[in-house]
Amino acid sequence: MKKSLILLLLSIATFQTALSQNKVFNSKHAKLDFTTEEIDLVLTQSSVKPGGNELAPVLLAAIPTVIDMGFKITTKILESKVKAFSAEYSKSNSYLDAGSGYVPNILLSRTVGFDNGSLKPALSIKFQPKKAKGTFMERYIYYYISDLELEYSSAKSTDSYPTFDYTIELKLNYIVGDEKKVLELAPIVLSSVKYGSNSFPVDKYRSDLIPLPENSVIVGASVKVVETNPGKVRAEKILSAWNDNKDDVKTIINNFLPKEDKEEAAAAPGAAPAAAIPAVNGDDQSSSNPKPAKKSTKKTP
Repeated sequence: MKKSLILLLLSIATFQTALSQNKVFNSKHAKLDFTTEEIDLVLTQSSVKPGGNELAPVLLAAIPTVIDMGFKITTKILESKVKAFSAEYSKSNSYLDAGSGYVPNILLSRTVGFDNGSLKPALSIKFQPKKAKGTFMERYIYYYISDLELEYSSAKSTDSYPTFDYTIELKLNYIVGDEKKVLELAPIVLSSVKYGSNSFPVDKYRSDLIPLPENSVIVGASVKVVETNPGKVRAEKILSAWNDNKDDVKTIINNFLPKEDKEEAAAAPGAAPAAAIPAVNGDDQSSSNPKPAKKSTKKTP
């Protein structure tokens, strides 16, 4: 009986969450119900092709082989009373023109459908690649956000708070030789974005520099967008979650490393001590502080 009651409560909570998510707001701040939603990530060939001098070995070694632990920006930290003023959208996709050697343009789009059968564009964000400047930077690129168009938002807007902040996490999947790498970049933050078309100056909202060694190719990308109403939720709150999760993920990744890799990392100049394996199911043992073995009390004849 108790188990059935718990399952019923979970079902109701899930149903209510789904209902609360099937609403959007338009530029007049009217709340509308939608019946369908589609989020797409399109990667198309750009005119940017890295070339020039090879990366120095020390820089090449610095590119991490990351265990993809998922996106780290989140609205889960927000209090329930302000969750209505935030929304999350995410999508991943592969790059079918990877063999061309040109890096992709990236377009995230969201479409919603209404009861009358009409499909309406809700959100689109364009990421444009650009080569870094300088003789020794020819194999570095970065992405900047050139355009954002907003017609419908799942984060609540009001007459008093009509704009949004966007915290955007971009991750690139690429192959260097025969090794797959996931490059996680610091979030890009856009402030006070209004409904309608928004075009931004080149390089104003841009990613970290991205190293692309010789014989490397971008094979896919992932994007997560957190949309917040700055009147209730500041982007800094979302960024703090990313910074906290970033440290947690580093600890988790360290625990997956072979023993010899951990020892090499610990021996590196300025390296921090290896992190302990987090407790699992109440076990507070860690790899760095194992419990001493009990001494045998059996006497040898």
